[in-house]
Amino acid sequence: MAARKLAILTFILLIFTSSAHAYDFRDENIWIFKGMYELGPGERAELNEFTVKAHTVDTDSNSATLLLYINRDFAESYYVDTGANSEQIYNGELKIDVLDISNGIVSLEVHRQKYERVWITNLAKTSLGIGNSIQDGDYTVKLQDITEEGAKIEVRGDGVTDEEIYSSGNHRKFSDEFMVHVIYVNKRTQEVSMETLRPGKPKIKIDTVTDKDSYESGETIDYQFMVTNNGTLPLHGLIVSTGSNEADVSEPEMQHSELEPTKIKKFIIPISAPVTPVAKTVKIESEVIGYDYKGNPYSGSGQTEVLIEPYISVEKSVEIVEKPDSSVQSGTEEYFRISISVENTADFPTAVTVSDVLDPSLIPYDLKNTEWTLMVEANSAKEIEYLAKPTFPGKYTFEQAVVQWKDGGKAYTVKSGPVEGEYLIHGSRVVVEKYVSPNYALPGKEVEVTVNIINSGSRKVEVRLSDSVPGQFTMVSGSNTWEGSLDAGESEEIKYVLVTEATGKLDLGAARVDYTDEQDQSGSSSSEKTVLYVDDMTESIVPEETAETVQEYGEDTEIHNDANPADANPEVGRVEAAGFMVSSFITLFCILAIIPAIAYLYINRVYK
Repeated sequence: MAARKLAILTFILLIFTSSAHAYDFRDENIWIFKGMYELGPGERAELNEFTVKAHTVDTDSNSATLLLYINRDFAESYYVDTGANSEQIYNGELKIDVLDISNGIVSLEVHRQKYERVWITNLAKTSLGIGNSIQDGDYTVKLQDITEEGAKIEVRGDGVTDEEIYSSGNHRKFSDEFMVHVIYVNKRTQEVSMETLRPGKPKIKIDTVTDKDSYESGETIDYQFMVTNNGTLPLHGLIVSTGSNEADVSEPEMQHSELEPTKIKKFIIPISAPVTPVAKTVKIESEVIGYDYKGNPYSGSGQTEVLIEPYISVEKSVEIVEKPDSSVQSGTEEYFRISISVENTADFPTAVTVSDVLDPSLIPYDLKNTEWTLMVEANSAKEIEYLAKPTFPGKYTFEQAVVQWKDGGKAYTVKSGPVEGEYLIHGSRVVVEKYVSPNYALPGKEVEVTVNIINSGSRKVEVRLSDSVPGQFTMVSGSNTWEGSLDAGESEEIKYVLVTEATGKLDLGAARVDYTDEQDQSGSSSSEKTVLYVDDMTESIVPEETAETVQEYGEDTEIHNDANPADANPEVGRVEAAGFMVSSFITLFCILAIIPAIAYLYINRVYK
C-alpha cells in the first residue's frame, strides 16, 4: 500500500514539475535580436529555419515586398514600408522591423521570440546565518530572520531597499542586471543557501587560417575565418566582412544567425590571388559583428598575410646518367641530364628568355649555348631538357636557372630554387704540377725542381712520369722519373736538383705523366712549362729585392730594372757595367761641386 502511494505521488510530481519547469528561471521569453541586414531584390537573410527574402524594392514609394520561408518552404509574404507597415510579426515568433528603404535596398532588423538562457550565476551557492550578508557589486543581500513562513531577506541596491519572505527555490529579479535565488531554507539550522545571478555576455575569439603560406598568381586562397563564442550567452546575427589590399574576395560579406557559447563557426571565404609579375605579400582582413539578446553589439577582427608568387616560375633539376659501356673512355663515366620547367599561371601568354649558367668544364651536348627564347601559353608550362658532358671527374655544383620577360614595358627576372648539394662524377684524372725554386739564379747555382702528381679522379691509377732535362742543365741529385700507383685523392712529390752555366731565360719544359686506371682506360696529362732566369752578374751586384721581384714573375715575363741598365740585358759584360758606374760617379761629383759656387756668387751679388 505504501509503495502504491509513493508511485502515485511520484507520478503527480513528474506531471507538475515537467510542465512547471519546461523553462528554467534562468531563461526568459524575449524578443531576441537576430541581426541587421541590407537586402536588394533577390537577396536573403538566413535565420536558422527562417529565411527572409526581398522580392521587390520600390524606392520611389519607400516600400518593398518581403517573402518568408520556413525550412525552405514558402510561408507568407509581407508588404512593408517605413511608415505604419514597418513592423511585421509572424506567428508570434519572428519580428521584422524595416529601418530604411533607399537606393534599391531595404534595411531591416530581425528579432525572434523564444526562451533563452539569460541569467548566469555570479556568486555561487553561499550559506547565510541570521544577520549575515553577502555583497555582489552594488547589491547587499542580508538574512534578517527565519520563521515558519520562510526566510526574511533584505536586498539593498540601485537606490532600493526590499524585504520579502522566501521559500526554498524562490527567486526574484530586482532589475535587468541582478537576481537573487534562494536554493534552500533550513529552518532547523536557521540558515539559507542562496546564489546571485546576473545576465551573461557573449565573448568573441578570432582565428584566421590558410592552408599554406604562399600561393601562385591567380590561385584560389583557402582562407578560413573562425569565430569562437567564449562567453556565457549566444551571439546573434553574425555578419563577417572581409577585404584585401590586393586579392579579390568573392564573398566580402557572410552571415550566420546564431552562435551558442563554446561553439565555433568556421567561415570559408574564397579569395583569388592577384596575377603579379613580382612576388608580393597580400594582406587579408576580416571583421565580425554579432549581438546579444538585447541587441548590444560585440565585435572582433583578424588578419593574415600570404605571399603571392610571380605568375612566371621556373624549376631546375639535375640528374646523373651513366654512359653506356661502349662510350666510356678515359676521363668521365657519367654525364648530366638537366631539366628546366617554366610555368605561366597567368591567363595570357608570355614570351620569356631562359638562361642556364654551366661550369666551364661542362660541355652542353649538341647546343651552341644554354639560352632559349620561349612562348609560354596561358596556364601552361614549357619543358627544357638537355645533356651536359663533364670534361673531368670530380664534384660539381650547379647555378640557378634564370627566366627574364617583360610586362607593361618593364623587365622582370625570376630564378629557380637552389640546386642543393654536390654531384660526383666518377672517372680518372691525373693533374701534374711543376715548378722550380728559385726561379731566378746565377750561373753555377743550384736550383730545385719539384713535380707534384695528384690523382684527382675517383679511380686508382698506375702512373709513369716523363720529365726531360734540357741539354744546358746538369742534374746534381734526385731523379726526374717515377712510376707507381696512386689511390683516389692521393699525390706524389718528386724532386731533383739542377745546375747550369748558361744565362738568360731558360726553358725547363713541361712534365708529362701517362696513366692507366682500374678499368684499363688510359690517359695522359702535362704540367705548364717552367722557366728559369739565369743572370751572369756577380752576387754582390744583384740586389736582394730584385731577386725577390723576379721570383714573382711567371712564364714569358720580361725583367726590367731601371736602376741598373745591365739587368735589362743579361749579355752586357762586367767591363761595361763598371764603366757605367764610374761615369755616374763623376757626373754626381760635378753637380755637388757646382752648387757651393753658385751659392757664393749669389751671396756676393746681394751684399755687393
